[in-house]
Amino acid sequence: MIASASILDFTDEIRGDSFLKETASASTMDITDEIRDDSILIETASSSLMAITDDIMGDSFLIETASASTMDITDDIMGDSFLIETASASTMDITDEIKSLIYNLKHLSFLFSKDALDQSLLSSCWYGHMHLIPFIIEAGADLETTDSNGFTPLALCILNSQECCAKLLVSKGANVEATDPNLNTPLILCALNRETGCARILLEAGADVNAVNIYGNTPLIVSSCFSSSIKVTTLLIHSRDINVEHNNNEGCSALLCAVEVVNLNAVKLLIDAGALANEDTHSEQNKKLNLSLKNIAVRKEISNLLKIFKKEKCSGQSSMLLAALKRDLESLQLLSCMNRKILNTTRESSLNNLTLFLQFLNQNNHSFSGTDIDLLQILLNTTLQSSPTSDEKEKVMQLAVSIGNIEIIELLAKNQCNISNEALKSTCNNLDLLKFLLKMFHSINKVDSSQKPVYEGSALEKAMHSERIANASLLIHCGAYLDVEQALKYAVDKGNEMSLQFLLTEYNAKSLECINSSDLLHIAVKNSLISIIKMLLDHGADINQIQYGKSPLTAAVDIEVIELLLSRGADVNLKIGVYETYPILEFVSLDFTKALSRKWSALNPFFSNGLESYQNRTTEEIIQLLISYGASTEVSNYRGQTALHIAAEIKNSSEIIKMLIAHGSNVNKTDCCGETALFPAVQDGCLENIKILIEAGSDVNFVCDDRKETALFRSLNCTVLSLLIQSGADVNFHDREGNTALLHALQSGELEVFQVLVEAGCNLNHTNKRGVSALILAAKLVNLELLKYLITSGADVRESNHKNITVLSVLLVKLWNHLDQAMECIEFLVDYSIPIVHSCVAHVLISSGCLSLIPRFISTGLAPAYLSISKNVYAWYKSTTYISPLALALTMNHSDLAQYLIQIRFLMKSDISILSGNETIHEHLECEGNKRSLELLKTFCCQPLSLETLCFIVVSDVLGPSHDRKLKVKKIGLPMQLQDMLSFKHALDFESPLDNAANKRNLSVFKYSLQQMQLLESDDEDDETTSDFYSSDEDEYWMYL
Repeated sequence: MIASASILDFTDEIRGDSFLKETASASTMDITDEIRDDSILIETASSSLMAITDDIMGDSFLIETASASTMDITDDIMGDSFLIETASASTMDITDEIKSLIYNLKHLSFLFSKDALDQSLLSSCWYGHMHLIPFIIEAGADLETTDSNGFTPLALCILNSQECCAKLLVSKGANVEATDPNLNTPLILCALNRETGCARILLEAGADVNAVNIYGNTPLIVSSCFSSSIKVTTLLIHSRDINVEHNNNEGCSALLCAVEVVNLNAVKLLIDAGALANEDTHSEQNKKLNLSLKNIAVRKEISNLLKIFKKEKCSGQSSMLLAALKRDLESLQLLSCMNRKILNTTRESSLNNLTLFLQFLNQNNHSFSGTDIDLLQILLNTTLQSSPTSDEKEKVMQLAVSIGNIEIIELLAKNQCNISNEALKSTCNNLDLLKFLLKMFHSINKVDSSQKPVYEGSALEKAMHSERIANASLLIHCGAYLDVEQALKYAVDKGNEMSLQFLLTEYNAKSLECINSSDLLHIAVKNSLISIIKMLLDHGADINQIQYGKSPLTAAVDIEVIELLLSRGADVNLKIGVYETYPILEFVSLDFTKALSRKWSALNPFFSNGLESYQNRTTEEIIQLLISYGASTEVSNYRGQTALHIAAEIKNSSEIIKMLIAHGSNVNKTDCCGETALFPAVQDGCLENIKILIEAGSDVNFVCDDRKETALFRSLNCTVLSLLIQSGADVNFHDREGNTALLHALQSGELEVFQVLVEAGCNLNHTNKRGVSALILAAKLVNLELLKYLITSGADVRESNHKNITVLSVLLVKLWNHLDQAMECIEFLVDYSIPIVHSCVAHVLISSGCLSLIPRFISTGLAPAYLSISKNVYAWYKSTTYISPLALALTMNHSDLAQYLIQIRFLMKSDISILSGNETIHEHLECEGNKRSLELLKTFCCQPLSLETLCFIVVSDVLGPSHDRKLKVKKIGLPMQLQDMLSFKHALDFESPLDNAANKRNLSVFKYSLQQMQLLESDDEDDETTSDFYSSDEDEYWMYL
């Protein structure tokens, strides 16, 4: 009825016999989620036809059966005989009958008997019917059933090499320890049958690696008896808990069995795994049977090999290398036939064995025998099997060449080892071997990446460097590439006279061209190679050639070389290079002194005593030699400096200066800057040189053309200054900027220098063209010691320049960045009643947090004033840009200072509004978080200002902050008490506020505003004048130096 359905859809919901019957009986069937079968999805087309897909097991037979009017369950339909017959077939194609059989095994297992299922499982495992085994097991076959020989399905899989079937059985739960009648476990059968894959599956499933059969043999013993089971042996030895020393019933271990059958690979593995290779016997039975390992190894002629294996395990050296070093040819031959992986033979190890053996032969330095050649051949074959690179082959050949045995070289050449450039270089000391190699190999040039010959690093270069002229000639004759320039350079640099002579003779024209276009002569001169110098000059080298700003003469350091060059015609007055220097200038210079120092250090690395004497003596001799050959002492370089200028600035050169002066040097000759030799001598503090120059007539008051300075300006050394002053130097001479030596000396900040100049009569109150005096510069340096010295020495502290800059104004500027030092200086100046030029001093002190100084300034005449700026700084200044001291103190949160100012009535008209409850400022202070200032204002708002205070503020405001305030106070005619109050003479009677860091936010706003805007001062007559006080460019107060 199913086949007759016009519409048939199977879904996952059709399940079970009753539902199947119900569904099959339906005349029509819709595709719903209720129709499902567990294993088969049948898709049908519309109409009465059914499309049979691969999912339908036994398609044709099933359809034919389903269409029959009656059906009996017979063997024809699918029973035991068909199952057994199918399972026993050696090959099997997936036909419709097989599909039907599988279907029946899955869904109609009751059709088959237990015996038939077991027998079919055994057959399927033997023949490897992977597609039947899962369904036979599912149908009820016993995994542990045995055949007539006692083999389980798993054993049959192993015996017939059915690895996939074995893996399936193990996954289905087959017993991996099941034994046959001889107690062979599946793992032992794997060893017998050399089944590495099956053995790995069993070990992963936890099979006992040390299981024994009826003869006491473990899987390892069994596999060791067969050379072909080496993979199984390897797998077993690397298994966990393996016992390599187990003895079978006859007392034989795996190692003994392996030795007996000469299974060398197994022997190596077992010894590496810890088997005792040196035991005489394993048991009493072995003694009786004379089966000791030693005797068996001797009988089998592999006893030496066992010793080698043991030594390899202990030392880590390769067994092949050990055999070669012992010259054991038989053992090495056996080793060469073994498994490379077991011997751990890699390309690197085989190459290393060959190299070490060659080195061994070279070190022992004995005559080579035929055995050595045979050993080398085996090692070479092993190396070639690992496909070494051409570079590696060349290294081997290089080593063979270094040994120098022609027979070995020929052997390597026959085995594709080419000669390398390095190998050829090693023969440069052996002419006969070089001849042999040149006959055997044609490639003798070293080449670069583009295959062009290169000289550097070649065999020819090695021959030339070692002065093997015969070898070099042979190489050149055979076509070796020679770079004449490089060869010349090396020969000159290293002083190789033979090589140089060969090049100059054989390649004269090319050599001369190279010599005169390079610095070869300079190199020879620098290295003091006198014979090389003579050779080059004899072959036409230019003695006055200039290279890198040097002539051969100026490149010399040794007086012998200089004398040689002068005698051969070197120009003693040759102008050299772009700097237009001369030999005499070069030898007087500090660079030549340093060159002499380097030479001394090279000759006397552990002694520094005597260096100075050596330098002076050598230089003097050279200058004397140059002068004797006609060197002029008046020549000058591009800066106009003569030898006297250069020598003057070098200490300990007094004798040279005397020599130059004695031979006509003019002590008052000027350089390009208009300076005489005295200037550099003074600048570098060369006291002895200064004395000599002055004695020779050098003018101490000579004015240089450049800065209009005398030599006195160039020194900050007290001794030098005293010497110049004693020699008549004018201490009050000023340069083109109006600076005296005293102003220049301020750069050092050294009090002793000041004292020398002041004691010599230097004008303390002199100002330069910018109006800067020594006192103002000392303030700029914030140097209290200098300020004290200048003031106590008579400097006018009240002086101000044309820009209204005073000592106090400079120090007030310094409060921003040098607070502590500037405060110390200001405190010192207050005691000298310095004039207060700027009425905004209070604002500066408040903004910088120097509150303790304010009462002292007020008591000396500082009056309240506005600081007027071009824009609003704070939001609460709506209608004015005037800032009073009180307003600034409140803004900076200096409540103690604000209270102090109120107490002494240091107030302005605008402060009346602030103290009377100005809501705008209250809101501002609250927004800024200035709680203390806000509390202070609230206190005064509750108590209005008295009439007396208001009158005092008005009168004080009318008097203003001008310099004649005290005179105005006197003219009013008020009682003396009121006059003192208006002059704030009792400001120190009240408790002074303590210094306090300003509110950072308000300070930054205030400082930025003052630096960015034009600051104005205002008095009661609205007379506004520009203030230079907060100029952002502090260097405006600094002098030009």
